[in-house]
Amino acid sequence: MWDDIKRQIENGDYKYAKLLLEREKKHLNNYDDTFAVLEASICEAEGNLEEMFCAIAKGLAFNPVNCELYYMLGRLYYSTNPNQAMLCFENAMLYS
Repeated sequence: MWDDIKRQIENGDYKYAKLLLEREKKHLNNYDDTFAVLEASICEAEGNLEEMFCAIAKGLAFNPVNCELYYMLGRLYYSTNPNQAMLCFENAMLYS
């Protein structure tokens, strides 16, 4: 199922990707970092930065060394807090 969601994100069909993601969310036992990356990607594309932050935070709680989540967090902070963004990008590099 993750591959279907990834494919929809790559194709720019965020509406369908979100539908698939919401279906899967109902059946999740654990909110893991892979799911967080997918959800944060959709939220970013929709401009829902608050939900993007929540998804990243949940993903990092599950796996605090996920470089992709730190990179996404850096992109989130880039326009409002460049210093915080740089720290996130440094963590992304450290954990990659």
